[in-house]
Amino acid sequence: MELLLEGRDSAYIRDYASENDWKVSDRQIRRYLQSARRKAAETVARDREELIGRHLVERRVLYAKAVKANDLAVALRILRDEAQLCGLYPDGPVSGDASVSLDVNIGMANQLRQEMLSDPGYLDYCRNSTARRPSDAPSS
Repeated sequence: MELLLEGRDSAYIRDYASENDWKVSDRQIRRYLQSARRKAAETVARDREELIGRHLVERRVLYAKAVKANDLAVALRILRDEAQLCGLYPDGPVSGDASVSLDVNIGMANQLRQEMLSDPGYLDYCRNSTARRPSDAPSS
């Protein structure tokens, strides 16, 4: 995996295996590379879901603060940005990656909503930018 992450191609890895006496066939190297690429793709997909989820939560916090400050123009921009992130404008003039699955994002948003609502300090956190969520408190 490390050689792939360094950008090495199959020929380099085959030569590297031979020079380091790995005692594996070309076919086995191809299977290893296929497995490593599959694992890398799964990691990227999983990281992407977590990243989208984090961005949704951050937008919700910003939206709550904008509404609290009665800055409706900013609140609307945040809502538009969140809709774009969720792929709600697939045919419109909004640029960006509209290939994000709406079902996946709705599911993630619902999961995040449940997590936020289960955090007793979340609403206080949204209402008061200086408040700390209980999950942010330093561990003792």
